[in-house]
Parts: sequence; structure tokens; C-alpha cells
Amino acid sequence: MGFLDRLFQRKDRSPSAVEIAEPECPHVALVPHWDAAEDIGRSDKVTRYECESCKASFPREEGERLRDKGTERMRISEEERRDRLTD
Repeated sequence: MGFLDRLFQRKDRSPSAVEIAEPECPHVALVPHWDAAEDIGRSDKVTRYECESCKASFPREEGERLRDKGTERMRISEEERRDRLTD
């Protein structure tokens, strides 16, 4: 610790050994965006998808892949829930 640090009573500001890890966003709340108003509602004219949670933006192809992946996760969750109810 240097002279000025002692003078101003500054503590050592080294990062702590324990860091809180932010969970990775699953991007399940994807909103489609179009470039032209007349294209709104047409899935073949979507230009990008934006995640409502983290505000990340994805090109159409990647957004569709993420959307399909999320839909599949929901199906699996529903099947597991039904299985638990019948047991």
C-alpha cells in the first residue's frame, strides 16, 4: 500500500476470490422485427429477432433456430410434468 493510499485510508481493492456468475440467457422471449410495415406478420420477411430479457439481437436464421430450441425445451418440460402427475 502506498503513501497516498494510507493517507486517504484506501483499502486494497483487489478483486475477491469469489465472483458471482451471471446465468447465461436462454433467449426464450424472442420478438420478431421487420424492416417494412407491409411485411409485418410474414414470417418469411422477418429481418431479425430480439431477446426481451437481455436485448440481444439475432439474424433471422439464428433467431428461428433459438426459437425452435426453446419450443422443444417447453415440450420436454410439459412431458416431464405430465409424467410426474401420472406417477
